[in-house]
Amino acid sequence: ILKEVGIDTSNLTYVRPGESMKGAINLDTGDRFGMVYEESAYTAYFDHHAKGTKEVTSTAEIVYKTMVELGKVEKSEAMDRLVDFVTKIDNRQFPPEEFLKSAKTILGLQRDLDFNQLLAYFKEHASPTEELTPEEFEKYDLKGSAEKQQKTVDEAMETLERMEKEGKIINTKYGKIVLNENNELKVGASAAYVKFDGIINFTPGKSFAITLKEKDFNEEELRSKLGDKFHGKIIRGKMWLYNEPEPLNIAKDELTDCLK
Repeated sequence: ILKEVGIDTSNLTYVRPGESMKGAINLDTGDRFGMVYEESAYTAYFDHHAKGTKEVTSTAEIVYKTMVELGKVEKSEAMDRLVDFVTKIDNRQFPPEEFLKSAKTILGLQRDLDFNQLLAYFKEHASPTEELTPEEFEKYDLKGSAEKQQKTVDEAMETLERMEKEGKIINTKYGKIVLNENNELKVGASAAYVKFDGIINFTPGKSFAITLKEKDFNEEELRSKLGDKFHGKIIRGKMWLYNEPEPLNIAKDELTDCLK
């Protein structure tokens, strides 16, 4: 979208989640909500991760709406569909069961398409969950991607079944949650949500990210249980994560126990 406006995006720098750079356009980071411009620092923010915010949106949607309002981008039905698609992916709003047929849809194969290809798709389709025709697999050159994705789906569901037999599904007050230590279940929530209510991605001594399919975290209760061992932040109620340079000073059992 920024390229469509004529902004040079070649000087791209990645920062740690939540951090930002002065004198730059900060996308999807900075712990702001909406479009924020600090005139004194010549710094702009397009973000949706401000603490306590539960509104369902995405940085792509915020950029798009801002540029439409400024008259820099023409609003269209195809662009509306594309941006809505990005927002729903970002907020995991598609039914989890779609993962099982993801080798046959744009929802499952979108990572192998560029912006222009996605826009072309949404000029012809209203939904990203329609199964692609043989002609469309040829048109978008997705045959190889589809085979790879089907293998990913099959392996993920086999891994999830094995993890369940090994007792790596935890009963909590938030439902049944998959304990995914050291990225054992490589696709994470995409597979976990098909059968369960959440997932704990845990790397001992380093980081964790816990996401819930339906329920919201009770932050006050979690802080009460963990005290000064409470780490990280809760985003939009359903994601609790810690990914900082300092070592993670909480054990796996302490983390899982506070959810019960």
